[in-house]
Amino acid sequence: MGDTELDDVFQGIQQKLQQKAEEHRKREAALGAREEQVQQDQKDLEAQRTTVEEQKESIESREKGARAHEKELQQTERNLVAREQQFEATKQSALKAQENMKVREQELARRQAELVNREEELTAREHELATMSGEIAGRRAEILDREQEAIRLLEQQKSTLEQQVQKGQQLVDRERRLHTEEGSVTSSRQKLVDDQRRLVAKERDLLAREQELMGEMKTAAANPLPAPSPVFAPPVAPVARVTPAAAPVVTPMATPVAAVVEAEEKPEIACPACGTMVSSDAVMCFACGHRLQDDETVEASEIKCPSCGTMISADAVMCYACGHKLQEEAGEAAEIPCPACGTMISSDAVMCYACGHKLGGDTDKKTVPVKKVLKKKVV
Repeated sequence: MGDTELDDVFQGIQQKLQQKAEEHRKREAALGAREEQVQQDQKDLEAQRTTVEEQKESIESREKGARAHEKELQQTERNLVAREQQFEATKQSALKAQENMKVREQELARRQAELVNREEELTAREHELATMSGEIAGRRAEILDREQEAIRLLEQQKSTLEQQVQKGQQLVDRERRLHTEEGSVTSSRQKLVDDQRRLVAKERDLLAREQELMGEMKTAAANPLPAPSPVFAPPVAPVARVTPAAAPVVTPMATPVAAVVEAEEKPEIACPACGTMVSSDAVMCFACGHRLQDDETVEASEIKCPSCGTMISADAVMCYACGHKLQEEAGEAAEIPCPACGTMISSDAVMCYACGHKLGGDTDKKTVPVKKVLKKKVV
């Protein structure tokens, strides 16, 4: 019983082993098929690997190209950003320029209006200038006429000036001659001064004699004598006394004894300039012409000559510049015209005070230089 069971067990194990072997065979067959399939898959994988390697290489090359393209794109992007910034700046400047253009357009419109106004003003001024040009043309014609008249007048003045130049040359020649005559007059004046001094000495001697005679007459009156025969002095014609201030040179004259006594009674002083003894109430020295009194006193005792206007003494008989007589006789003529220049001068004048023309007549009258008279006329 036990063997059968073992056999049964053994047979069951064999069957199981056979089943397992068949299953193993099937598995081997399946594994073979699978191995073949795996080998085929390996071959496919190898092919796919080679393809993948090729694709990988192509992808790497493409990746490199893509990286280079990416770098180019980045550079392009940077350039685009820079260009965009530049475009923005250009846009801002364009906007500012547009605003400036608007302002300029407004300014141009304003200037255009001003130009229109100025054009209107210029048109009005052109009309005014046209009228003024017409007036100027008329005035130019008048000016031409006046220029011709002026040329004619200038020719007349030229001839007149030539005549005046000739007269001036004649006056210069006359002045030279008068200068020479003035030298002779100066020498004559010095002689007259010397004669005056000698006359003063003689007058003093006469005064001394007169005083002696007066003393004798007083003693004779105190001691009366028996009826002496009367002795009369010869009559002396009284002559009008000329004050020394009236002329720088005093002509010696015969003086009455009474006048000499009165003059001797007045005190005398010495002239500060030349030392000549003159009267204390004298205005100026008769020898050198030095003024002894103030200008106020002199002006009070001086008057203007009615003929030439020269300041002379108030009690002068004749003007020492032009020779005009201040105390004329009733029958004499007052003034006459000068034969050379026609100036009205005194009828008894020696020469014309304006042109220096000699009129002739008395040779005793003093000739006054024209230069000195002209200077007093100008002052």
